[in-house]
Amino acid sequence: AVVDVDGKAGADIADVQRSLDDAGVRVYARVRTPSAGGFHLYVAAPPGQRTLHANRDRASLDLPGTEVIAAGGNVFAPGNRMPSRSYKATR
Repeated sequence: AVVDVDGKAGADIADVQRSLDDAGVRVYARVRTPSAGGFHLYVAAPPGQRTLHANRDRASLDLPGTEVIAAGGNVFAPGNRMPSRSYKATR
């Protein structure tokens, strides 16, 4: 699954990372998105937990500007380029 962190919508990457750490969710890749302050965090749910697709309207992580993209969702992978913008792995 991917946690979409939207800085323009009020998300703070440090708060999101702390929340995931506290929940025992492993982040195995972080990708900077073209959006100002945006990141995609590629995550693995703890064993035995199912990852659900959720959107900002449901405040899936109880944090502003975040959404979980899982089954049925799509994201651009690192290395993809849009005119004058790209998705870059940072970790």
